[in-house]
Amino acid sequence: LLYCIYTSGTTGKPKGVLLENSGLLGLVTSYKELFGITEYDRVMQFASSSFDQSVGDIFGTLLNGAAIYVVDEETRYNINELEKYINRNSITVASLTPKVIKELNPENLPKLRLLDSGGEAGDLNVLKKWVDSGINVINSYGPTEATVNTSCLCVNSETKKLTIGKPLRHLKVFVVADSTLCGIGVPGELCITGAGL
Repeated sequence: LLYCIYTSGTTGKPKGVLLENSGLLGLVTSYKELFGITEYDRVMQFASSSFDQSVGDIFGTLLNGAAIYVVDEETRYNINELEKYINRNSITVASLTPKVIKELNPENLPKLRLLDSGGEAGDLNVLKKWVDSGINVINSYGPTEATVNTSCLCVNSETKKLTIGKPLRHLKVFVVADSTLCGIGVPGELCITGAGL
């Protein structure tokens, strides 16, 4: 056991979720592969420590040798100050929610090389604006029970639909209806399995 974090999930009732080392190590490895994090990166921790994204920000950064920059609450809720903070600290990687991404201007953030969008459904048109500015964009998805992220989609100029992408290397996902695997495009329940769960 590595940590316990609380989530309401879909029930609306708080519950403690217990996560283990293997899930975190899988996440850190995925961050290295997908985000390309190196010792030269400066990663912004935007999420509050009460949200699981902070686990990815902290450990995905430090265990890959990069520097982490923790945003204070006052800056977090002021878009102009947030842009200044990103530039002043030469931030290269940031994981943000679509609501915050929509308010920021990619043209004002010349050092940012990678933007991770997650926490809620994103807007493909907004994310493509970031891609057009030369910034790598990843759309991430994952419930707290699966050690932050379950899957990711690398968004590019050819992306036609914003999806949750493919599972991270240490996880598998299935779409199931009535205990039967669904075909492509058939609605069902998303089931996750693997070391991160």
